[in-house]
Formats: sequence, structure tokens, C-alpha cells
Amino acid sequence: MRVRGSGIWLGIVLWALVSAALAARAWLSAETLPLHPSALDALRMASAEWLLRGQGWLQGLPRLDTPLGAPAVGTPLADLPLTGLMALFGLLMPAADAADLAAIIWPLLLLLALMGISAGLLRTLMPGAWLLPALILPLISLVLLASFAPGRTGDATLLLVLIPLLVFALVGARTLAISGALAGLVAATSVALSVGALPVAVLAIVIIAAGWVVRGESGVAALRLFALAFAVGLLGHFLASTPRAAWFVVACDRLSSSHLVAGLLAAATLLTASQIRVRRQAWALRLVALVALGGVAAFLTLSSQRSCFSGWSGGGLPGLEGAIAAGPLLGQVLADPLPTAALVIAPVLGCLACLWLVLADARGRAGWLIVLAFLVLALLLTGVDLRLVGLADALAVVPSAALIARAHAAFARRESVLRGAQVLVLWLAFGGLFHHAGYVLMAPARSDGTVPPIPLLVQPAGSQCLVEESYARLAALPQGRAMAAPPIGAHVLRYTPHDVVAAGDGRSGPGQADAATFFGGSMEAARRIIATRGIDYVVYCRHIPDVPGAGDAPEGAFGPTYRAGGHWTWLVPLTAPDDALQILRVLPVGTVVYAEQEHPAKPVLSPNIADRPSHG
Repeated sequence: MRVRGSGIWLGIVLWALVSAALAARAWLSAETLPLHPSALDALRMASAEWLLRGQGWLQGLPRLDTPLGAPAVGTPLADLPLTGLMALFGLLMPAADAADLAAIIWPLLLLLALMGISAGLLRTLMPGAWLLPALILPLISLVLLASFAPGRTGDATLLLVLIPLLVFALVGARTLAISGALAGLVAATSVALSVGALPVAVLAIVIIAAGWVVRGESGVAALRLFALAFAVGLLGHFLASTPRAAWFVVACDRLSSSHLVAGLLAAATLLTASQIRVRRQAWALRLVALVALGGVAAFLTLSSQRSCFSGWSGGGLPGLEGAIAAGPLLGQVLADPLPTAALVIAPVLGCLACLWLVLADARGRAGWLIVLAFLVLALLLTGVDLRLVGLADALAVVPSAALIARAHAAFARRESVLRGAQVLVLWLAFGGLFHHAGYVLMAPARSDGTVPPIPLLVQPAGSQCLVEESYARLAALPQGRAMAAPPIGAHVLRYTPHDVVAAGDGRSGPGQADAATFFGGSMEAARRIIATRGIDYVVYCRHIPDVPGAGDAPEGAFGPTYRAGGHWTWLVPLTAPDDALQILRVLPVGTVVYAEQEHPAKPVLSPNIADRPSHG
């Protein structure tokens, strides 16, 4: 039996079929399933819509943290693909439908990009290899399908493509110097999207520098191009996302002058080291010189930017929000071992496969070492936060596909039952979908005899509060400012014209602090926040358990009071008690409230709503 072709066209056809099924499900189930299960997805989509409507490039998020406004999420360059798709689809359909279609299509295109990068990396490391496994494995990974599902427009999805591309570029830089420039640009873009990607950028710097230490003069060009591209890319993203007034403002949770200084010092270190001329065999001298220069750069960074780098305060990489519980891997294993094991088996086996390839494949050993380094980092990050398992899964695709391709080639050379069984076992071992199927078979039945569902396929509590239809009542109200529970704040921005205080995007700031105080503090403190910010509406979802204040809130706080069926006297409910989304109107100070006015048919709005300027 001879393998015919590389399998690329078959992989594209399978992607088209899977994408069509996922897109149809998202479009037809829009009234019952949330298109954006994560706040970061909804916030990125809202930002792209504002850009399409003519918002200034450096305005950030003026409707968030109202009335102050908030900095942009990551880099506004990430809005451009979504904006372009919306503009294109807007020629054929209403703007609202065009936005939804763009949100559906964009993640699926990113999935195709990941498949292409995986196939290209496999071909680079194993010339002539069968590429179909690298194309199919992402399509049978439930974690990756959930990460690239329609509506996943947040930066986490884009990073799942950029980081494998970074690995591809670093592997290619061993033989093609221009790949070093690509690696530098991708590393800078990853940091601009999320400062949680700093460990990834540091590892890329270490690897490109190690290539120069080992290879000497033949690695100088790639080192210089990487350093220049990293510096230019970081500076470009900083200027593209930061208003001039904030150039010297230190912020640890987004790209700021602190990270720019650190990145420029790192690039200067690499460029200075590249000027050292010693014979190729003197790798120890290059290593000592690089360590000395790196030590100076690290000292300057820590001494001048101590607030962000003396301790890790930049947060982590965005992960699979809304589908996997946040928390360390060990805690999840102890709490729920079977579904957690189903999530991590594929990347762990992929790491072992990569280690075997490092030992067995002498020709591609250096490249496999690069893949292994990033895969180990991804697994370490997954150990800190299980939601990052998607990154480990994406990086595990290539070594897993390589092992399958080698086994298939051996079977093609000499057909036998044993070799055929080996190919089948490898597919079952590296195909994440099979692990979740195994969980369903092995999980103990419930008391009612039913089989527990796969956690990734279960809609989280309160998902009805994330569906667009639930915001129709709120969107019909006169434009104002809303104190929304942070987990639904981004969806208020996405589906209504109202400004919000906090959006659950994980960044620190006065808006997040005030939202936590409002929902979890005293009525007096909440009233002061309402008056200071000029809030018109309070928006709440009873079924979302992670609203700030839901756990340790004192008696009389908004959360416990409202869940018990009451509310503060200066709030008037505008929705029925059984509605998924609860909307309350804020009454002006001194207004007398009568019992029969608690659910007015035509609520009287605050007289100052129409007169107050809005960012919308």
C-alpha cells in the first residue's frame, strides 16, 4: 500500500464540512445558545463594531468604565479582520446579521490557519511526511473545536494561532534568516494582545539567542532580524494602541511603557551580542557574553520598571473562558478526575511523543527541541490555569501527527496487522475526541441512571443571560449608563447602546473595583457609586454564580438581597421576576417609592438621561 499525496485537499474538505456544521448550529441556535460564551469574546466584537462605525483609532473603549472610558483590549489591530468581515457581509445583509456572521466565520478561518501552520511545521521537520494527521487532529480535538467555535472572537483564539506560528518561524530561522524577523513580529504581537504572553516571548528570545550561541556566525542574521522585528513590532503596537497622553503611564495588565522598555532592552541586548566576533567553536565565550549582557538588561528593567516586574502582576494568558473552570490543574484533578484527564491526556501524550522524536530523529532534533520547549511551557501554564489547555493541545498537534505519519509510512512499506493496529492506537491516543468519548463510557451513572454529559458541551449556569434575545428589553430603553454585573457587562456593550461600569474582562481598574463594591458592599457605598457615575440602570443575572459579592457579601448587600426576592428602595424593577436578565431603574435621590410602582408598565425615566452626553 502506498500513500498517495499529502492529504492537504482532504483536510480542507473535512474542515469545510466541520465548519459548515458548527456555523449552522450557531446561526440556527442563536435564540437558545450564547454566541459569545466569554466576556472577552463579546468585548472584542463590540470594539470591532465601534471601529466600523467610525470610532477613533486611539479612543480605546469609551463606553466601558463609564463615564471615564477604558483603554483598548490588547491591540486594536485585532479588530481589523472582524471589521473587514462585517463591512463585507454588510453589503449583503443588515448590520446586525453581518456582525453575527463575522463572529461565526472568523474563528473558523483561524482554525484553518492553525491547520495550515501545523501542516507546514510538520513538513519542515519531516520532509515528505504525510500531512493529513496534522490537518485532522485539530478537527477531532474537542478542546480545539471549543476554542475555535463560532463566536470565539477574543484574543485567546488568535493567540492559539500566533504561538504555533511563532514556533514555526523559530524552527525555520535555523535555515532561513528572514524567519527570524517573522518570529520577532509574532512575539511582539502576542505580547501586545496579552501581556500574559510574556513568558512565551521570553522563551522565544532564549531560543533565538541559543541558536546564535550554538551556531555562531551562521545564526547572526536570524538573531539580528529577530531583535529588530521584535523592537519595531513592540513599538508599533504600543503607538497603535496607546494615546499620547498615556505613553508614560505604567500599566501592568496591558502593553504599556514598562513592557516597551523591557522589550527594547532585550532587543538591544541581542543586537549588541550579535556584534561579538569569535570562532564558531568558542560557544562558551558567546554564552558568557550573552549572559552578562542579559544580566545588565534585566537589572535595568527591574530597577526602572519595578512595579510590573518585581513580581508577576500582569495576569495570565486568556484561555477557554466560559467552558472550563478556572483554577490549577491539580485542584481540578482532585475535584473531578475523569473529565480533567480527558482534557489533558492528548497534550501530555503529545509532549511524550515530542520527547521521543528529539531522541529518535537526529535530523530534526533541533527543531523538535524547540517544539518541546514550547509544549513544556504550555503544560506548565496549564498546570497554573486549566483554561490554557487549548494552547498545549494546539502545540501537541505536530509531534502527535509526526508519530502517526511515521507509523503510517511503516505500514505502507510493509502491511501487517500489528502495524495497522499501531496506526489505529496512535489515532485513538492523540485524538482528543476519543478521550471525551472514553470519559462518557467510564463515568459512573447518575442516581437517575443517566450518563453525565461531556463538560465542554454543557452550557454554564446563566447562559441564557448571554443570549442576544435576553437584551431586547434593555436595548429598547433610552440610552444611559448601566451598572451591570461584570460577567454580563461586555454583552450589554455588544447588544445594547448603554455604557457600562465593568465588563468582566479580567483587568484591574476603578470600574472593576466599583462593580465589586456595588454588588458586594453596603447600600450606602453602592448609592455613592451610583451618584458619582450617574448610573441609570442596574443589570443583573440571578443564575450566574460568579458575580462579585455572591459569596462573602454582607447581609443587606445587593446580591443577597435581590436573590432573596427584595431590592433597595431606590431601584425599580423593569422586568418580571422570572426573566433571565433582571433590569432595574435607578431613581433620583429623594424619590418616594410606592409599593404598587415596583413593576410599572411604563416606567418614568430619570429626567437627566436625555440631557447627559454619552460616548455611544
